[in-house]
Amino acid sequence: MTKAEHLILEAARKRDMKNGDRPATEMTKRECFAAMAMQGLLANPDFSTLNIENLIVLAIEHSDELLKQLEK
Repeated sequence: MTKAEHLILEAARKRDMKNGDRPATEMTKRECFAAMAMQGLLANPDFSTLNIENLIVLAIEHSDELLKQLEK
């Protein structure tokens, strides 16, 4: 198998992995931004009363908005 074929198969295998099983070194920009937003939200005492589902939604929404603005 050539190196290119190996890389193609490896990429396909990783795409099929469950999100939680992928190495963190291969996060998408969306995942990275959402993680940073989640970190900031959790560090803010004003958000300490929100449940985890609401924090997740807020982090993803902020990540998506940042990506949207960066596309301009």
